[in-house]
Amino acid sequence: MLRLIKDRWKEQNENLDAVEQMWDVMAEDYRLFSIPKFSEDSFLKLLEEHNFIRTEDRVLDIGCGTARYSIALAARVRSVTGVDVSPKMIAYGREAVNELGINNVTLYQMPWNGEETKKIGDSYDLVIAHMTPAIRDFATFQKMLSIGSHRFAYSKPMFRKSDLLEGVRKAAGRTKQSKENSNHIPYMFTVLWQQGILPKLYYEEQVWESEHPIEVAAKRFLTRLRAGGEVSPEQEKAVMDYLSSAQKEGIIYEQTKTTVVTMLWEK
Repeated sequence: MLRLIKDRWKEQNENLDAVEQMWDVMAEDYRLFSIPKFSEDSFLKLLEEHNFIRTEDRVLDIGCGTARYSIALAARVRSVTGVDVSPKMIAYGREAVNELGINNVTLYQMPWNGEETKKIGDSYDLVIAHMTPAIRDFATFQKMLSIGSHRFAYSKPMFRKSDLLEGVRKAAGRTKQSKENSNHIPYMFTVLWQQGILPKLYYEEQVWESEHPIEVAAKRFLTRLRAGGEVSPEQEKAVMDYLSSAQKEGIIYEQTKTTVVTMLWEK
């Protein structure tokens, strides 16, 4: 079974420079998000309810973005290390850490699937990967498992539905979408089950609302498309024409419905 999953669960072909650029663009929104609170955030509540957070813990935050969860955890643990592929995400995260006077959070800009992760060490007591595509295949999941020693938490949006995004993809001729992302949770569960680990699963329905000036929305969608392959001038024009038809007084509104799946397990 593990060999079958390893053969099927492989990284999709992506332009890594475009992926980095995509998250740099997204960082402009992420830096405005508030630090989550234990009294309000469902992910943090799960960690607390299951006693996953302990004062002497060394924590690793994979795909930490602007370090919102690293900062939220910092006061309750010994130290937090965050890694993210986006230079802008890390820059905004470091800015927030410095402004808040936090001295036990260290952030690194690096891709999770790269060799650079060797310098952050291993044997982390708690490893989290919250709403990040960094865990994208068998190899990156195995790296997550090998770098942690005790407790793990993974959270991912599944079955996302956005009429606007589907319209953009259709305009660009990207109607065929990989279903591999929807297999991440079953693959991970099976890998853990085969090792005698009993992961716990939790589900939460969410609706995300966003609005951006058409120029900003176009940049976001086009960098997202480029992460999956080259975008021709004709495709770019088709996307711009679609967004022009969807705008309201120069603003693009998007609603995304999704099921967020959180998996917790211990070694």
